[in-house]
Amino acid sequence: MSEEEQFESKRERQKARRAARLEQEAQQAKAEGVRRTATYGIVGLVVVALIGLLVFRQIQKGQQEEEQAAEVAARLDELGCTPDERQADLGGGHISGTGDALSQEPPSVIYPDAPPSSGRHIGQVAPSGVYDVKIDPRFTTHNLEHGYIVAWYDADSPADQVEELKAWGEEMLDGDYPKLIVSEYFEDIPDANFAYTAWFFRQTCDTFDADVAEVFTRTHYDTNGEGPEKGIPTHNVGAQGVIDPEGEDLFLPPLDEEFGTSSAVDDVEGAEPATDVDPGNEDAEAEDEPVEAATE
Repeated sequence: MSEEEQFESKRERQKARRAARLEQEAQQAKAEGVRRTATYGIVGLVVVALIGLLVFRQIQKGQQEEEQAAEVAARLDELGCTPDERQADLGGGHISGTGDALSQEPPSVIYPDAPPSSGRHIGQVAPSGVYDVKIDPRFTTHNLEHGYIVAWYDADSPADQVEELKAWGEEMLDGDYPKLIVSEYFEDIPDANFAYTAWFFRQTCDTFDADVAEVFTRTHYDTNGEGPEKGIPTHNVGAQGVIDPEGEDLFLPPLDEEFGTSSAVDDVEGAEPATDVDPGNEDAEAEDEPVEAATE
């Protein structure tokens, strides 16, 4: 074989090896494409399935909540409950934190229909919690304005039902409803043992029932409700404008003198109002809450 023939034979072998390598790479690429497509397809199916499951659970949850609300409505008379009703608009706005100003605007004057669901209030608020003490409603009415639910019990309410209410409150606070206060009302609740209040709404009951309390709370809680300043963070101890009862009745003049308790007037006189800043967010910029005009 001549040198020229040998060279041509070598070139042919090289071309054959190159063609074989390209064919192999093409087959590998094709196989990889099939695997990738299959993977994307499986991932897509999983995503669609998860979305479907979430939608199904939301629909199921909505149906369960509707059924619960219907069952509650059917049992109101049995439990001695009023309907969940809109109350008169008593306006809003801040009362001065001085002793004289507070004495001139006691709860009996500014909240003719108690427990209140709107009305004038002080610039400070009470922290979320379940309490064994009484809290001046001029604090908690401000909480209502911020989307809170306040559940009151009467001093003469059955002790076992009060404990059920408190246990329910703790469970709600630990769950999806941190903007909640449970406390004894400072005077008799008219014609009832329990009262649930939200901005503009109130429901009273002779008997505590967790489903009634839950349906009321879910209906009016925070952004579901009509509080003029709903949606702001939960008020916790240590935040600006949050006054902690610290295990004692939290009263302002003239209730402090009427009940012979210590007064919170020193805590609120000249104090900054509650803010819309979460105390856990150190980067948030606190802004004083403006005095509200009466709501329409």
